[in-house]
Amino acid sequence: MDGTHIPASVPTNEQMAYTNRHGTQSQNVLAVCDHDMRFVYVYAGWEGSTHDARVFESDCECTLTSQFHPQVRQLVFISGKYYLVDAAYKMMPGFLAPFKGGRVSRVGQGRGRGQGPKELFNTRYSQLRNVVERSFGVLKQQFAYLKGPVPYSYMQTQINVVIACCALHNFLRETQPSDDHFMQYEQEDIQVQAEAGGNPYPNIQPLAVPPHEIAAWNAMREEMANQMHAGSRRRRFTSSYGLRQIYNKP
Repeated sequence: MDGTHIPASVPTNEQMAYTNRHGTQSQNVLAVCDHDMRFVYVYAGWEGSTHDARVFESDCECTLTSQFHPQVRQLVFISGKYYLVDAAYKMMPGFLAPFKGGRVSRVGQGRGRGQGPKELFNTRYSQLRNVVERSFGVLKQQFAYLKGPVPYSYMQTQINVVIACCALHNFLRETQPSDDHFMQYEQEDIQVQAEAGGNPYPNIQPLAVPPHEIAAWNAMREEMANQMHAGSRRRRFTSSYGLRQIYNKP
């Protein structure tokens, strides 16, 4: 899960609200993709000045109170599964964020050597989650409209175009697996510049999630990181022991 900015064309009296941190007008789009670079959820239309975390909170509010927001498609929660979100989003049940302050190594760098549990977790987490950044990269390469400039039209029309492009993106992914754009971004180690939403820890009103649920979710992440680190150490020890056996053979 992540947010991306799509250029927007709005009346003069609305430009301030749609002006993002780069000084241009855009709509902030929240999207979820699967590991095959297909979009499974799109929430478009927020003003460009809105922080990713605020869009996320609004989306969750609509999901948690969907009877009052029937026009918003709900996120689907499956037991044992969770959405990967970055540090800009709230860590709570159903959403897994990285540890704040933990370093992230590049893909293949050191293979976890010298990393503590949190650092190793963040590195592997980043390797998994960059699929959403690669998906945005493909989407904008496929449809020049999404890179601007955008001709003036009603905002609802601009929102519909974004959603239609995401649907066409999925269609191309399923019917044209050898598409040049997908082939370019299919490599997991490709470096794609993420679109930060500004201050990663904004002062916004948190969702009403019981503290004990958040504590349990944080404890689950800690345990996951510890098990991951222990497994990495065991593999390194086994590999090192095997090499010693080979080289010490009479």
